[in-house]
Amino acid sequence: MPALSPFLASDANGTLATKTAAQVVAPVTLTTAGSYNIYAQNGSCGGQSNSLTLVIGTPTPSLTALVTSPSSPTAGQQFTIDISGNNFDPSTAQIQFTGSGCAPCTVSNGSLTTKNATLLIGSTTLSTAGNFTVTVQNSSSGAQSNGLPLMIGSSVPVVNSIYPTSMPADRAVSADNLRQQLRLRKLGAGPVHRQQRLDRRPA
Repeated sequence: MPALSPFLASDANGTLATKTAAQVVAPVTLTTAGSYNIYAQNGSCGGQSNSLTLVIGTPTPSLTALVTSPSSPTAGQQFTIDISGNNFDPSTAQIQFTGSGCAPCTVSNGSLTTKNATLLIGSTTLSTAGNFTVTVQNSSSGAQSNGLPLMIGSSVPVVNSIYPTSMPADRAVSADNLRQQLRLRKLGAGPVHRQQRLDRRPA
């Protein structure tokens, strides 16, 4: 239960829009999410009625911009994401990625390094290249924000070793022999499309 002073909607200050023996209607704005007990009282000295519970949910978050570091993350590479917006709940907000291999992938609230009402910062690694939609959700049951696009590029092949490292300048090498003699090892995930080139250098 939120620790708030009682909110009074009374006929004395003119806030009651409808007032009959069976119904009272008044506008009210509550700024803190949670469960509230609602009751009626005839006059400041009258007895209180039984109470009914009213649940106020968190407002729906909205996103305005995102920035990643590095600026063009690739599959299998850890990156940091900064999300700007409004109505983030610092205690429950989480970042979600929806796309290939993610339905969704979530950066939990506890993993966020910065979290306030307008900014969330966290790190993650997405293992599949493609187009993703980034959203924010206040708690696992809260409403999702609007989405912003994020593209994850393919991992870049890395040549770790080559054998042989040298050969005579006048030696003819066929494509079949080259495939048999050159051993390339790639670091990273995904299919490898290899383009091999032999540069002839002066002896």
